[in-house]
Amino acid sequence: MAKKSVFKFHNYMKILYIAYRINAPDGSAIHCREFVRNIRQLGHEIQTFPPIKENVRTRPINSKKVPKNFFYYLKKINHRIIVYYLQRLIGRESEFLLMISGLVDSVLYYYALRSIRNRYMPDIIIYRNQIFQFAPFWLSKHFKIPILLEINALRSIEATIINKQNRVTSITRWAEHMAIQSADTLFCVSKQMKYCLGNFRQRSEIYVIPNGVDTNKFDPEKYDKQLMKKKLGLREKTILGYVGSYKTWHGVDIAVRTIEMMAKTTKMSYHLLLIGNGEGFDRIKAQIEEKNLTSGVTQIDSVAHEEIPQYIACFDYALMSYPDMKSFHGSPLKMFEYMAMGIPVVATAVGQIKEILRHRETGILVYPPTPENYVKAILDADQDPERLRRIGTSARRLIVEKYSWLKNAEKIIEVCNGLLAERKR
Repeated sequence: MAKKSVFKFHNYMKILYIAYRINAPDGSAIHCREFVRNIRQLGHEIQTFPPIKENVRTRPINSKKVPKNFFYYLKKINHRIIVYYLQRLIGRESEFLLMISGLVDSVLYYYALRSIRNRYMPDIIIYRNQIFQFAPFWLSKHFKIPILLEINALRSIEATIINKQNRVTSITRWAEHMAIQSADTLFCVSKQMKYCLGNFRQRSEIYVIPNGVDTNKFDPEKYDKQLMKKKLGLREKTILGYVGSYKTWHGVDIAVRTIEMMAKTTKMSYHLLLIGNGEGFDRIKAQIEEKNLTSGVTQIDSVAHEEIPQYIACFDYALMSYPDMKSFHGSPLKMFEYMAMGIPVVATAVGQIKEILRHRETGILVYPPTPENYVKAILDADQDPERLRRIGTSARRLIVEKYSWLKNAEKIIEVCNGLLAERKR
């Protein structure tokens, strides 16, 4: 009987995928949407909560403008806005207030999820964890639906990375512990994250499934390197490129100091191309202006993800100049995208990066991550163009073989099959 159910679920599975950031304007949404697309490509049915939004407009084209009077703003007031202004009033982030807001959301979401469950009747729930959001666990427990939890970050760890340990209290640790203990099985994106989760759960119950990339979209054969360089006015330059946010632990300041040092120590025309925005954009811009590097650095605001491959195509090197972090637990989406495009990646040897990038084979590793070491690594690599070409080719081959989003989805379905088979015994 158990074997029959495994065969059934292997061929067709109904998944309720709960990912609150599936419509967010960042890499987490790309991860979620690619997962959904590839699960469907494998022949399974998947329902998302919240629903995926496509081409959302702030207001219909032909609609009349709504007058913004007192009653208009009164209708907009909800518990999240109240918590936001209370935190501004006290001058800091309050985990207690965030928990209260999360509990209110959880009650509202539970009834929405319950309605979806009654219509859809899923075989399994896959939940991308969000701190203080408990509705998926309540749904799983009430209807006895197995739940697979995806955890790619812990708030307590991220607080340590950005030196804000005092902001993490027992409330956050309790919420993280509750989520990890409530799931039937867990998966995360790196061995380092698995090690952290092992403090709460047996590591044998935690699977590691790194991030991936759409290898058809990120294909160097589809883009003209020189044409894009010409479009950007950088045709004669050797481009050191970066795509992503400006968060302090992404090390963009190290990249800026690297190009500053290269401008002083070499006559070659190196140029730093930064694509992205967010917190830290203005700080880095001020740093560039202060160091008189405006002619050697180009900052481009965020572009649509569909356009990212053509920008990466014009890179000569892709920089991942993370600072030295012993607690680095991520699986950088940009690393897989750079490698899929066959661009030599120059990166700090930390965490999963040093596991996937093999020095001088599929990438160039730097440690410790100082501007001096980055300059040396790039200048040394420039001496052997043939090796650089082989590094790019080998990186692309590795990604196609092991790290496409389709491979990612296949691994998750395999975990789901095991969980469902165990439930049927």
